Amino acid sequence: MLIVTTDELPGYEIRLVYGYVYGLTVRNAATGSSFGVNPSAMIDTFSRARADATGRMMVSAQRYGANAIVGMRYEGSPVGNTPWSEICAYGTAVWVEPVTEWARRQYERKAQAGEVPPLPEPRDA
Repeated sequence: MLIVTTDELPGYEIRLVYGYVYGLTVRNAATGSSFGVNPSAMIDTFSRARADATGRMMVSAQRYGANAIVGMRYEGSPVGNTPWSEICAYGTAVWVEPVTEWARRQYERKAQAGEVPPLPEPRDA
């Protein structure tokens, strides 16, 4: 899956727009001891939360048949008056095709690694 925070993917043309996709997770921010919060543990907790939310967003995009997500963002918010936080990864699921030689080589490498689906064979006009 190609994921970018921009609305376009340089070297690629957006052929189909599937729509909004997101991944959601919650984490308990009450990490640490009674003497204070352990910053390293909190960073690890929220880094894993972002990775989980991103993975769920990717699954949602794959269900559409997308090979990319554009306009990707994260948003976090507390859940009421609790130590829990909601982390959301969201963007727009699209199907892109490479239009430059560099993008074709990049896509081919990612397809061989299983990171993106193979492109369909060109049809005769």
